[in-house]
Formats: sequence, structure tokens, C-alpha cells
Amino acid sequence: MSAANKITLLRIVLIPLLLAFLVREGTTTDRWIALLIFLLASATDGLDGYLARSRGQVTVLGKLLDPVADKLLVTAALLPLVRDEIVGDWMAALLIGREFLVSGLRSVASAEGVVIPAGSLGKWKMGMSITAISFLIVVPSPSAAAWPAWVPEGAYLLLGTAFLWLTLALSLASAGLYFWEFRHFIQARKGTPAAP
Repeated sequence: MSAANKITLLRIVLIPLLLAFLVREGTTTDRWIALLIFLLASATDGLDGYLARSRGQVTVLGKLLDPVADKLLVTAALLPLVRDEIVGDWMAALLIGREFLVSGLRSVASAEGVVIPAGSLGKWKMGMSITAISFLIVVPSPSAAAWPAWVPEGAYLLLGTAFLWLTLALSLASAGLYFWEFRHFIQARKGTPAAP
């Protein structure tokens, strides 16, 4: 268990703490605490990758565990936002469904001895989703207190929603690339060239 993998596991451990503040029918302060926890968990994503590469500790476990931790974090943050009607249920369903499909694809490839790492488009998608969720987390739930006086009303909701649309576009595009790469892998295993 390398240091990078331990940091990845920390990201997973922080998820229940994030949910504890997101699902509470509390004050706006709970949302800001949830944001800090979410940002801390998100920061571990870049840190574990840096440590793995700089120390030569890139492992198969890390390549598989890192995207799973990302998916768990994003899913855990989205579901309370759907409950509070901050994120549309159909959009969350598409985003979470994409994560399950890609995870299934990676599992099949892993069973065949091939690890499909996150591509650059997938990393952009993750960055956009972190940005979108960061804005949306601090949108008060219907039962929470009113917006702070210094916050332009609705600004976080508008920004978060805009970034979430970008996240959705990148999610669908990166999922298409994963399936395209997997298709070529299957064709190569069969010994037949893939059609263009």
C-alpha cells in the first residue's frame, strides 16, 4: 500500500463526513463546511497522482482505485443536491449512469488484463464536475437559512449549473472515447482490424 494509494483511500473515507453535512437540515454554515470537506477530498485526487508519478509508485491498484474514488465522491455530492432540487434528477442520472458504464467497461478490460487509465478528457470532466459541485454545494437547501447578505442571490446556482452542463458534455464525450478505445482493444484481441 503506497502513500499515493493511502491518500486515495482518504478521499473515500472523507465521503461519509461530506454526506453528514450535506444531508443535514441545517444552516448555510453546514453547506460551507461541506464545501471545505469536498475541496479537501478533491485535492487528494491531484496529490495521489503526483506522489505516484514522482516516486515511481504507479500501481495497477492505484489506476483502478483512483477513478472509483472520484466516482464515489461525485455521486455522494450529487445525490443530496438532487434531493434539494438544486440539480435536476435527469442530469444526475446521466452523470452517475455514465460513471457506472465506464466502471463496468474498465472492469471487463481489467478481467482481460488491460487497465484503461483516465484520459485527458476524463480529467477535464472531473475538474469541471468539482467546479460545478463546489458552487452548488453552497446553494442553500429549501429548509436552510436565507442567502448571506454579501452573496448575490442565485449567483452560485447559475455558475454551478453552467459548469454542470459543461461537465455533462465532457462526460458523454469521454464515455464515447472509452468505448471507442475498448472496441479497438476487442478487435485487436480477435485479430481483426476495427472498422473506421
